[in-house]
Amino acid sequence: MPHPLLVVATFGPACASPGGVAALRAAGADVLRLNGSHLDPEGLAAAVATAAAGGFPVRALLLDLQGGKTRTGTMPVPLSVAAGGSVRLAPEEARIPGAVPVDRAAFLAALRPGDRLALDDGRLHLRVLGPAPGGVAAVAENTGAIRGRRGLVFAGPAPAPSAAPDLPARDRALLGCALDLGIRTFALSCASDPRQVVALRAAAGVPISVAAKVEQRVAFDRLAALAGESEALWLCRGDLGAEVGPGGLGPWQARFLAEAPPPRLLAGRVLSGFLGGVRPGRAGMAELARLAPRVDGVVLSDVTAEGTHGPAAVAWLGRLARR
Repeated sequence: MPHPLLVVATFGPACASPGGVAALRAAGADVLRLNGSHLDPEGLAAAVATAAAGGFPVRALLLDLQGGKTRTGTMPVPLSVAAGGSVRLAPEEARIPGAVPVDRAAFLAALRPGDRLALDDGRLHLRVLGPAPGGVAAVAENTGAIRGRRGLVFAGPAPAPSAAPDLPARDRALLGCALDLGIRTFALSCASDPRQVVALRAAAGVPISVAAKVEQRVAFDRLAALAGESEALWLCRGDLGAEVGPGGLGPWQARFLAEAPPPRLLAGRVLSGFLGGVRPGRAGMAELARLAPRVDGVVLSDVTAEGTHGPAAVAWLGRLARR
């Protein structure tokens, strides 16, 4: 029998219509992921309605909550940064003109001179210089752009500290809306402490299913405990790779596959060749063919949310599973 591979597609601008969602469903997507980091309650309700019109019942929807993940705040336009350029980071609530807003003040408070940060799955790296008025001063190590609501991770030699176990207020608002809409399946980003999952269940107050997203080194010493509180573990290679560097990701991925109990999901730059073409890259497809028999599901992110060939990527995953 073929290996049963759950295919999770991510909702986003590229498929934000009943026809776009229906194409993913027809191609073989089993679950539609709604990224709570880019939605407010009104946007979530609209996304659920679009999903239903495209053939995804509410039981096939998964809401991905921000959890312990740190992100840049809302930014009307991206900020272009040249290598060696100065960047000031400040808490979003401070609303400091010219500063890059960050949605977790505690993350900034823990930074020290010399610390390295990675933005947007490692597309831009910053080095912390020290305190600045209202925030933290840093310098860009490469040329790139800083966009709103993008992941910001600690990329130093030591693991990032665990986030507080309580559920952020933004997640609580989305959770309440999701439950009212009938959603009962959730993912929790940067789950590094099983108490975070316990807090999510307590806030829900009704039975829910939770996938704990493993995307920090600090979580690896707690895989068994996280699995004991969750229905699945989900390896997110984007932020983990940004934290450990591209050369360090392989051993951590191997450790996850060896130690994390099933069910296991794999995410992070899966079939990214579809972002620029109509066929997958040979190297990426070969790696996925090697990994697919060892996981229970695969999550497509940018490929379906922002790419123009999302349904083709979903179909390729189906072919891979049948083989």
